[in-house]
Amino acid sequence: MKTNMKKLLAIAIFSIVSTSAFAQTSQGSIAISGAFGISKTTQDNAAEINQFTVNIAPSVGYFVRDGLEVGAAVGFSHTAADQLTYDSSGFGTFKTTTNTFSFVPYITKYFLLSEKVAFTGHAFAGISAGTGKISFDSDFSPNADLKLSGVQIGVSPGLSFFPTEKIGISARFGSLGYTEFSMKPEGGTDSSKSSTFGLDLNASTLALGFSYYINR
Repeated sequence: MKTNMKKLLAIAIFSIVSTSAFAQTSQGSIAISGAFGISKTTQDNAAEINQFTVNIAPSVGYFVRDGLEVGAAVGFSHTAADQLTYDSSGFGTFKTTTNTFSFVPYITKYFLLSEKVAFTGHAFAGISAGTGKISFDSDFSPNADLKLSGVQIGVSPGLSFFPTEKIGISARFGSLGYTEFSMKPEGGTDSSKSSTFGLDLNASTLALGFSYYINR
């Protein structure tokens, strides 16, 4: 009788521990998350560049199956950059500020490494739009207001830590994918467009996140 009770108690404890460890990523769970990134880049060369970037992206995801989250993020990004450059009047500072909003659906796969740690593969595809301003302290280069738009698609690795059944802390850095960005002056017809494909290890790709899990 005592042996049976010990076995039942052991099974009950194991069940509780297993539920606590894996409930966050079980089918039917909902993840309410917020990601935050901040970076400053400085280049000391012929054209001195200082850039400051802030990214904020709240999101909601649903686990369609164990370890597979599908959701969408709504993001805001602010960038301010100063670049020392040269025109016909001499050296001056070229300043750019941008504010963009984005909508980014995503899929995240969790690979459990232990009861509290998981490696994540994050695939995303989204659009962005916003405004910007460029200025140059020179009479030969007038200021301009800009309309911005872009698309992005890619994959990003990360790690998630689950200190409790309801809480998750995550970090992602770097991405591999395609980005297209266009810029058009307000009231103008000419626009410039740039695109990149490849591995991006810029400091601005670092994102720290906090998640709250609502389990079934």
